[in-house]
Amino acid sequence: MEEGNRILFDTWAESWQQGCLLGNGFMGQVIYGRPGEEIVELSHGAFFSGSGNVDPYPEKGAEAFAASRKAALEGDYEEIYRQTGRLMGKRGNYGTNLPVGKLHIGIEGQSPVSDYRRYLDLDRGIAGCSYGNVRNRHLREALTSHEDHVFACRMEQTGAEMTITVSFDGGRNPYRTWAGDDGILCFETAALETVHSDGTEGSRLYGAVKLCAADSRGEQICPEKFSLKEESFGIRVCGAKCVVLYLSMDVWTNENGTEEAKKAENVREAVMRCVCRGLEEYSGLRERHSADIGALMGRQRLKLGQWREEVWELREEQSRKAEQDGNQEQNCGKGQKEAIAELSAGELLDQVRQGGDNRRLTELMYQYGRYLLLSSSRQDSPMPAHLQGVWNDDVACRIGWTCDMHLDINTQMNYWISEPGHLSECHEPLFDWMEKHLIPNGRLTARKCYGYSGWVGELVSNAWGYAAPYWNESLSPCPTGGIWQASDYMEHYRYGQDRDFLRKRALLVIGEAVSFFLEYLFEDRDGYLVGGPSISPENAFWVNGKKYFASAGCTYEMVMIRELFLQYAEICRELGIGEGQGGGPGAERSRGCELRADQEKESVSEAEGEKGCELRTGQGQDWEEMLCQVERALPRLLPYRILPDGTLAEWNHDYEAADLQHRHTSHLLGLFPYGQITTEGTPALAKAAAASIKAKLTPCENWEDTGWARSLLALYSARLGDANQAYRHLVSMQTILTGGNLLVMHPPTRGAGSFMEVYELDGNTGFSMAVMEMLIQSHENCIRLLPALPKMWPEGKLEGAAVRGGILLDLYWEQGTPVKITLLSGTDRKVTLRYADTVRKFTLRAGQKIDIRWHCDC
Repeated sequence: MEEGNRILFDTWAESWQQGCLLGNGFMGQVIYGRPGEEIVELSHGAFFSGSGNVDPYPEKGAEAFAASRKAALEGDYEEIYRQTGRLMGKRGNYGTNLPVGKLHIGIEGQSPVSDYRRYLDLDRGIAGCSYGNVRNRHLREALTSHEDHVFACRMEQTGAEMTITVSFDGGRNPYRTWAGDDGILCFETAALETVHSDGTEGSRLYGAVKLCAADSRGEQICPEKFSLKEESFGIRVCGAKCVVLYLSMDVWTNENGTEEAKKAENVREAVMRCVCRGLEEYSGLRERHSADIGALMGRQRLKLGQWREEVWELREEQSRKAEQDGNQEQNCGKGQKEAIAELSAGELLDQVRQGGDNRRLTELMYQYGRYLLLSSSRQDSPMPAHLQGVWNDDVACRIGWTCDMHLDINTQMNYWISEPGHLSECHEPLFDWMEKHLIPNGRLTARKCYGYSGWVGELVSNAWGYAAPYWNESLSPCPTGGIWQASDYMEHYRYGQDRDFLRKRALLVIGEAVSFFLEYLFEDRDGYLVGGPSISPENAFWVNGKKYFASAGCTYEMVMIRELFLQYAEICRELGIGEGQGGGPGAERSRGCELRADQEKESVSEAEGEKGCELRTGQGQDWEEMLCQVERALPRLLPYRILPDGTLAEWNHDYEAADLQHRHTSHLLGLFPYGQITTEGTPALAKAAAASIKAKLTPCENWEDTGWARSLLALYSARLGDANQAYRHLVSMQTILTGGNLLVMHPPTRGAGSFMEVYELDGNTGFSMAVMEMLIQSHENCIRLLPALPKMWPEGKLEGAAVRGGILLDLYWEQGTPVKITLLSGTDRKVTLRYADTVRKFTLRAGQKIDIRWHCDC
């Protein structure tokens, strides 16, 4: 790939927050690149403390909810507070994802520490470092293979021989290590802690490390074990010129009796098969891994600079030649530094902080978000990406939030880039987890806490699909967290156009959620249908000097219910449900939110099939009758409301917000990720949304700044067509919130305290999504080209962008305007392209690519 998506460093990492991240959707590693002792921080996406065996539901929860609703109708907030307190779930053994531990790799007889270079190659998923001189140089690289399910680290020295020692430290987790006569280091540990559980239950993990080494004559060296302390061992090799370390690990859940023993043995056998390989096998493993990551990352290219074909042909030829030479250091050499692409991460950050060019940094951070998601969430991953992806910084798990699946923004933002970023298969672990864990528990929540049918998900969840209301009144109840996450089903269909997926999975998940919310809605005193009482995450309001959280008809909840109903109506149109019965929703959305245009239909009488046994097949479900109910409810939903100060109301009352500059902006979600508020269709609401953003940032020093919150502001600005404001938000993230290894951090804030900054995956994936929305938007049946292009990016290209409708798009622009567009559709369809005020329509044929010269073609 042109110029290589490589993050470069001129020094080694001193902490987790400075390391290079590797992952394969199961396990993750953070590599320090230290000369004398390499540190590898280990994590696993399914290494959770706690248990799903505890009943989290309150007694008489449905009764408490009914009483809280009665109080809401009477405007009695103190009684709402009291009754919703009875509705809260039990924390029990909720748990958290935990770090596995550290691998210490001692390196004796090393090269002199000079001319140090370190990198993370996003295009191949390889981290490496080198140091020394021409006569004695140390070369090291590491990767985490998805195909072979193994972490591998290769170390080579051109001069002096090395002695390599390896040991495992489980940190605060209980663990044990041992080494066999075959020289393989084994370790076992358990995810046990007492901050978020009682310290008695959690996942178990087994890992194994093998060293393969050769001396200067190429003869193999057998590793030997050594004792570190009582019942703790390590392995080492001496006199080596080349060493390859293999590591694999996996988890099993803590169950009783012979079933646990059987699972443990299966895990041990699988892990041992993965690590039992030789020195000569590394090259093949590296080739397979590079091809795997390269195929995924290579689907999409972004260049915020000159794109002309003759220039790119020359650069691509230079890149191919450099790779054929096989010299990894060549791309880091001083001779390459005339190009901004070869600046280190620190230099790129300093350049932006000094008011300079941010284009190369933005290119890298865009691709980094894609890389982090695919490293966390592969098609067969055992868990979706949690708060920190597949990694764990040992901070989030030790504070009040927990390292889990937050369903009030974080998990959603983790996955937003998956579809437009051309990584659709990354969505699969999320869907599997929802269907196996969240939705079955959500059915219990619907019945036990609300007294209704269907399913709901609340504000947080864990490895076992916790679905009860949160255990603190400031975050509970919030029954729309699940349907916000379920929007991913519709996005997956819109981008991929897989009608089988729509019929067998999306219809069942969304349809069953609709059945709950049709029962959940009630008529207020003005005749509108509203929900609640519930919270607006995670804000509060003042009533007579006291802070309250729950109320009826908060804007966030109405946005989610409206979108759920619109999604269900869209599914029905696509599948022909209700066809000939006046099917499809009415002529307009509530208060000016226009409906989407009709799409092609496929006649089916009823959803058929199911995903395993977790989804209900819908047999006996009258989808047409449900559609009729949705059609009747949509125009009666409580509409948006504009306050006298011109901002969009967050609640269905006029009490003052407890925190006017709170990091959450959930009442603006109709602007993004949804299309309920648009500059073309609902200009008054769009203006109110812009006023709300301005109010949140005034004064700017009081804004509760975090990576994901700032990403949302950039996304809102992109939807509003405010290119300069969106750009300023990106620059703010780069200058204030981005660490030295380009991870976007969540600093301690007044509403989300911590003893230090916390890494969250959503900061990086949110940044990527914001860049995408600035360049291409495809909501509401229209592909918008360069809708929020800042003047600082006057030319560039984005190749391989996925847009709704099952279309792949290449976009090239010069002087701030599109010059060439390439479209490839998987189906016959008509598309609408828009740039500024110019609108053009084209007919696409399945599998036939068309090239459009924007200023020439009609």
